[in-house]
Amino acid sequence: AHVILEEAPEIKYFDDSRPWQLILLSAKTSTALDTATENLISYFEQHSDINLANVAYTLTVGRRDFNYRRILVCNCVEDALGVLETQQRERIFTKYQEHREQPVIFMFSGQGSQYANMGRELYELEPTFKQHVDSCAEILQPHLGIDIRSLLYPKQEEIETASKQLQQTSITQSALFVTEYALAQLFLSWGVSSEAMIGHSIGEYVAATIAGVFSLEDALKIVAKRGQLMQQLPTGSMLAIKLPEKDVQQLLDGNEFYQKSLQIAVINSPESCVVSGTKEAVAVLEKQLSSQEVECRQLHTSHAFHSVMMEPILEAFSEVFKTVKLNSP
Repeated sequence: AHVILEEAPEIKYFDDSRPWQLILLSAKTSTALDTATENLISYFEQHSDINLANVAYTLTVGRRDFNYRRILVCNCVEDALGVLETQQRERIFTKYQEHREQPVIFMFSGQGSQYANMGRELYELEPTFKQHVDSCAEILQPHLGIDIRSLLYPKQEEIETASKQLQQTSITQSALFVTEYALAQLFLSWGVSSEAMIGHSIGEYVAATIAGVFSLEDALKIVAKRGQLMQQLPTGSMLAIKLPEKDVQQLLDGNEFYQKSLQIAVINSPESCVVSGTKEAVAVLEKQLSSQEVECRQLHTSHAFHSVMMEPILEAFSEVFKTVKLNSP
């Protein structure tokens, strides 16, 4: 009998990867988890030149999941060693987690959370994120008259100018939509799908688009027009208040000036609301609440969103909706 042997194929290692890696450890007991941690420390000390991305990959897909877990995010072997050895509480997280189905919920924020360079590193490093930002920017350009990427990712000397422009409602809403939509698509490309979605204000439009209610083109047309219509309205303010809805409503009902000028715009929790209305009325209410030692703060918005001050644009906004097709989510 003759046996013919062939050399095994050469294993190809790839140096290109993300600058940050997620290191996962899990074990059946807390002591076993500590042992696994010590073993990883020893391994890193003996193999300081190893590709960290390969380690992260093996720990993720080549190991079973147990209830005692530890994670850290690091950018090199030296960084990982430092965090593992010192157990820096802000860098490494340990948790007991029984295995169960844990549904993912996508939550999309509203206006006031924007800033220049939000998601810039994702744009530079994640091709999927970049692809969706670029696609949205091209669709938006005829509606906005600018390339939204010049404000999202400005040059160093233009950051201050871009930050001011991103505060303008006509731009803000589109910028937030693009970032949130691209981020959701990135998660979906990684296999992280949502059981449900929830959004606040402009975030609701992102959720609806991901759910298939709007086509991307229609959604961006609506969002751009929504921001432009709101920009034309008189300015206003919004005030977050640490009080239940009932108490806030009693406060507004008990003052004729407030009745005419303010409404509850958002109920964030059983103990937290946002009031929206004219700048003058919000300033008076803020002063009153502060004197009563009730926690409150003005939000970073240009207008009184989710209040009667928005009513003048409703008819024009409704006309936009007549031009788009709505689907069941």
